[in-house]
Amino acid sequence: MPVPQEPRLNASGGKRLGSEQGQGRAGRRGSGGPRRQRPSGRGAGEGRKGDGAIFFGAEPVAFDAKKTRLSVPSSFRTVLAQAGELDVVLRPSSHSPCIDVWPKATFQAEVERRTAALDPFSEEFDEVTDGLTVKAYDARVDADGRIVLPRAVLADVPLEPNLRIVGRRSFFQIWSEGVWAERKSAAGKPQASSPRSAGTPA
Repeated sequence: MPVPQEPRLNASGGKRLGSEQGQGRAGRRGSGGPRRQRPSGRGAGEGRKGDGAIFFGAEPVAFDAKKTRLSVPSSFRTVLAQAGELDVVLRPSSHSPCIDVWPKATFQAEVERRTAALDPFSEEFDEVTDGLTVKAYDARVDADGRIVLPRAVLADVPLEPNLRIVGRRSFFQIWSEGVWAERKSAAGKPQASSPRSAGTPA
């Protein structure tokens, strides 16, 4: 059996690292110093899918009343695609003669935010959810970018053959063109211009 060597002492009398012990730690690191730890979370430049994409601008579209179907403008579809969303929630606007269209996950998060602190057995909870979820309807954007509108929501907000899709940051709205024109005229503002790409981060 080989005789174990005594540890050598340095000039100050302390132990000197042997070649195996020293190289086992420093040698693996290489000449560039200690290896940096990779962060366990996302990097600073790796935002969540869809971060920064908002709905904005106002796009004209046609409405097929017989099939209750319309095509979502490509710029708005881009925002949905960046968010990974094809499922949407439609509901009559709480204050305007139009239909709100929310990405489903965004709508669910908004409802949770507004109701989390409320007692679900309270009258206040019923009043809040009456305005949020009672007249909310599921829909899905198909492969051709079209949405079929539930007839129930059209009973509350009848639509003309010509529509205007209006971006509202986290969601968008469906307006009859005539009603939208009246709104803009009453506000004394010029018609909103169409965006080149609503999916471009701000």
